[in-house]
Amino acid sequence: MKLITINIADHIAKNLQSRVLVREFYDFITNKNYTKVVIDFEDVSFISRSFMDEFYNVILKNPIFEVELLNLSKEIQTMLKAVEKTQIKSNKLPTKNSNKELSFSSVSELNSYLNSLSFL
Repeated sequence: MKLITINIADHIAKNLQSRVLVREFYDFITNKNYTKVVIDFEDVSFISRSFMDEFYNVILKNPIFEVELLNLSKEIQTMLKAVEKTQIKSNKLPTKNSNKELSFSSVSELNSYLNSLSFL
């Protein structure tokens, strides 16, 4: 296991604002072939929503390496929780007939059904 602990404020900046910085950080980790990364947020003074969104998707949800976070301030924890909540996306819109299976004997029958639907 190739492990590293990184103080993110020293490595990137104390104000974490840009999605691009996350991509560069990801490239650094993958180019070094680390399998476990401990990221220390001790000296971070600001983190933007866009940075945290990119960080969550690119770093935390990456299957290539394991991530542990240290010294998250209450503000950073709150931002991380807010981003996590937005990541749960439903692939289906609930409908009144969502459990009903439909079958059609012809394309024209399908077209008639589709034309009868109201889209608001």
